[in-house]
Amino acid sequence: MTNDETLANRIDELECAPYETWVRVLEKGDDMPMKKEDAMKAATHVLNFFGYADRIIDNILEPKDRDVFYMLEEMGILETERDESHISDYRGRGSPKDVWRIHYWKIKFDKMKEILRKKPELKQQDADISIYKKLSDEAWDRSSASATG
Repeated sequence: MTNDETLANRIDELECAPYETWVRVLEKGDDMPMKKEDAMKAATHVLNFFGYADRIIDNILEPKDRDVFYMLEEMGILETERDESHISDYRGRGSPKDVWRIHYWKIKFDKMKEILRKKPELKQQDADISIYKKLSDEAWDRSSASATG
């Protein structure tokens, strides 16, 4: 079992994503992989908010923190949720228009596991090189080729 597979399994066991898991997911990223140093900073930043929870309330975030969360939402790792409650005053009065909206950020553990379990794609340059690796030793031996001209 690979280290990435082990990290993915730990999400199921712990029902949360530990620091190492966050770092690896951010490093691998689907469309936006991060350098290890940046992934470590982002993982620490996110875990300072979530801890062992899978959901946090949006109003604790500063704008710069929210920007990080939007980036993680684009990666598919976080998503937003909203709850609505109708409000009335202490006498039971209130119009249907009086709505209290609470916005949350939620971790998408399934997406994290998908990223961890995804096999790295073969880059075109690697694919071009692999053609040469398939050639036999005889194909590379120039001494057996007939001399021309």
